Amino acid sequence: MSEDLAASLVEHVLSFPATGLTDEVSQHLGLDLADSLAVTLGGSRAEGIAALQQVVQQQYQSGQARVVNSKLSLPAVAAAQLNASAGHALDYDDTLDEGGGMHAGALVHNAVLAVADELGNVSGADYSLAVALGLDVAVRLALAPTQDFGWHRTSAFGIFGVVAALGRLLKLDHSQLHNAFGIAYSQASGNRQCILDGALSKRLQAGFAARDGITAVLLARAGLTGAQAVFEGPDGFFNLYQRGAYRPDVITEGLGTQLLSARISLKPYPCGRNVHALLDASLAARPAHQGRSIQSIQVYLEEAALARNRTQYPEHSVQAQFSIPFSLALSTLSGQTRLQDYAAPQSASDAVKALAAKVELRSQGNQPSRLVFVYDQGGSHTVPLITPSLGHPHNPLTATDIRRKLWDCNAFAHNPLRDETLEQLLHHSLSIRNLANTQTLTRLLQIDH
Repeated sequence: MSEDLAASLVEHVLSFPATGLTDEVSQHLGLDLADSLAVTLGGSRAEGIAALQQVVQQQYQSGQARVVNSKLSLPAVAAAQLNASAGHALDYDDTLDEGGGMHAGALVHNAVLAVADELGNVSGADYSLAVALGLDVAVRLALAPTQDFGWHRTSAFGIFGVVAALGRLLKLDHSQLHNAFGIAYSQASGNRQCILDGALSKRLQAGFAARDGITAVLLARAGLTGAQAVFEGPDGFFNLYQRGAYRPDVITEGLGTQLLSARISLKPYPCGRNVHALLDASLAARPAHQGRSIQSIQVYLEEAALARNRTQYPEHSVQAQFSIPFSLALSTLSGQTRLQDYAAPQSASDAVKALAAKVELRSQGNQPSRLVFVYDQGGSHTVPLITPSLGHPHNPLTATDIRRKLWDCNAFAHNPLRDETLEQLLHHSLSIRNLANTQTLTRLLQIDH
């Protein structure tokens, strides 16, 4: 491998053996594909997506790439933007627990499927290898920072995963893929201020990265050039965006022989990953509440986590997705965390709103993170937070879990697909390497009425 990081990644992507996918990576990829398509299907109904579609349609003529849960087909850049935005909108998409919570699947899967629709003859085997490499590159880059500067790694880092996947799929040469990384760097962006402000632009950032990753690859294939010292130059990605706070060895370890895509977690709950360990604990604690009324729920967390959490009741979906009080009230009272509840938190029952007001966020000090349920009748029940959270590769979701999630997301969609269509969708996703043509899969995602 070259000493230059960009050149090393190019060599890794273009030279990785076609037979190099392990069973672990292949099985995880199938689950991640089914998961990504599920949340894209459900996210097509999410707030802001219809308006985005209207704007995008005004800018593009019809094309060959299918828009999920519609009859619409557009150029790949437009379809990928719409589908990736929808895929990230519910905050139910995959996440890298150890890499700043990056969500790569919605970008990479939807971008590659859109381009595959345009090509028309992409096999599941070629798709699988390209996506596994794209997810791997995104994971490597997201794991490298040693300090957080507020970037939304889903888009700012994930765009390079899109480029890697398409570079392999379209068989770019070394110079073209290197330039594509450089052109993508000119577009890499995304911040977490939109999360703090509860803005819909958070979901748009995923779509921007999918669209711009495709654009970077097409421009490089056409002969345009980009920065060469993409990641480690004086003004390269890690010195500019990360102020030099990164570990290059994390990126380069195992290049050419190992893929890291199976380190991605799949979410069991439609909300921010920061809430998931609390939901695991809350659901486990429900039997202890029988015959008792809850006076308060005390949440003990690290100071850094407390500083980024709101105690006010959420006004809309983005705030709800990251609200600890709202999520704990939902799970404690109903044992569920439904998509429709997060989509319209103001429509929640009075009981949910009342219990959310009883949630107290406190510093854990030198003690472990935990939930403490205090009862009106006296006494309390303490539940430690167990890590890793459900959905992590060491505590994984099963195919049965993903099937349930697919049906849940479909029920939330504007135009729910038939059960037999969902069964085919799940089957083809889980066995994607055996599929003769990816269009067999994407055709299932469109409505036929």
